[in-house]
Amino acid sequence: MGRKQRLKKERRLARDGAPRRSWLDLLSACLLLAAAAVIVYSNVLDAPFMFDDVTIRDEAFLHAETFTEAVGVLFDDSSDRRVGYMTFALNFWLHGLNTLGYHLVNLIIHILSGWLVFWLVHRTLTLPLVEMKAPLGPADAWNIAFFAALLWLVHPLQIMGVTYIVQRLTSLSALLYLAAFAAYVEGRTAPRSGEDHGEGKLALGGRRFAFYAAGIVAWLLSLGVKQNVALLPAMVIIYELYFFHENPWEAVKARWQWVTAATAVVAVTAFWILGSGFWSAMAARYAERGLTVWERLLSEARALVHYVSLIALPLPARLNVDYDFAVSRSLLDPMTTLPAVLLVFAAIGFAFWGARRYRFLSFAILWFFVNL
Repeated sequence: MGRKQRLKKERRLARDGAPRRSWLDLLSACLLLAAAAVIVYSNVLDAPFMFDDVTIRDEAFLHAETFTEAVGVLFDDSSDRRVGYMTFALNFWLHGLNTLGYHLVNLIIHILSGWLVFWLVHRTLTLPLVEMKAPLGPADAWNIAFFAALLWLVHPLQIMGVTYIVQRLTSLSALLYLAAFAAYVEGRTAPRSGEDHGEGKLALGGRRFAFYAAGIVAWLLSLGVKQNVALLPAMVIIYELYFFHENPWEAVKARWQWVTAATAVVAVTAFWILGSGFWSAMAARYAERGLTVWERLLSEARALVHYVSLIALPLPARLNVDYDFAVSRSLLDPMTTLPAVLLVFAAIGFAFWGARRYRFLSFAILWFFVNL
């Protein structure tokens, strides 16, 4: 197949939409997902401020007496998480230090994220290229997406992000990240203005632009909540290569400019967030804590293996707010360090090796490591 034919085929694959479900189906699914989350978290709505929640209780700049003061937190240069802090200020303006309101907002954020997980999984499973590689019926894709979102919503690993009030910074950044990602996918699959016919030509072209613009806004807002979302452009490129191109590696060669541009955006964003004094500040912190970067990396491998195991076995005895991991001083101290390091490298190696044959599993592995 020639390059022009391949590009034309890929544009057609990207343009064709997923089979439509009725609004009643969608509404029913969303209500069921929301009900599951409410049932699971209904007993924590009166939980008091804990640990770092004292930031909300003690910081005067979050105690907004008016709506204008609450929104004004967004323009406070003293914090790099001003978008997240603004939501705390809005909570205080509405009901002071009554924790019910804070918990309700956290729960709503969690439910909205679950809906986006449902939409993204279903949208991905019904992309034409995916349907060609792993044919699924419309009911199969719908059910897989629904139960994936349900599991995500009620999984015990989410307890801290929902119940621990200040962890809204994590859950809100995830919501905005998913919203930005969903906007990219919807914009990517919308027809180009020159590819459709009739009176809808300009409207559809504008629709694509509107989704991309909304995605950029959501991403910029998420950077004001928690800065690990800076890697979104890299994840968008990976999704593009995996689910809109038959051969991801050939697509990298053909579209190296986009890969380079995404890398540059991430690098510039990272420098903007971290600042020129980042390395010296980190060196001082490591000196204070009495461990080296090497020891930290070795210890992280063991922590990663434990965290992944919690996905499959989230027993209460294995869950903790503050895990007490012994520092790995070498690959053999403690003995579990080397197997953990090998497992991490094996997972990453498999992700690259299986990019074409096992693209779902490969993408999931990269999603985990990039977003970590």
